[in-house]
Amino acid sequence: MQLYGFMRIYDAKKGQVSPLTALFDRLIRSTGFLTILLWSPGFMYNLGVEFYSKRLFVFSVPVFVFLRTVISVITLTIGVFRFFIAFGW
Repeated sequence: MQLYGFMRIYDAKKGQVSPLTALFDRLIRSTGFLTILLWSPGFMYNLGVEFYSKRLFVFSVPVFVFLRTVISVITLTIGVFRFFIAFGW
């Protein structure tokens, strides 16, 4: 939440206060953190151990790689759109 607040403060200083800009800031923050977690081997190992120890569903490797790739592409796409909004293209 703190990151989102800083993003909005700097946007306000630049005069970018539209709801669309706020939406893209929120989306890039959320998908960005999710992408970082999905690419972190340590986090994913700990998550897998927790799921396995509680007998919860654990994704197979191909499914996990697919999900990680999809989330990464979504994050990149949102970032590109946010860039275009920032520079008024």
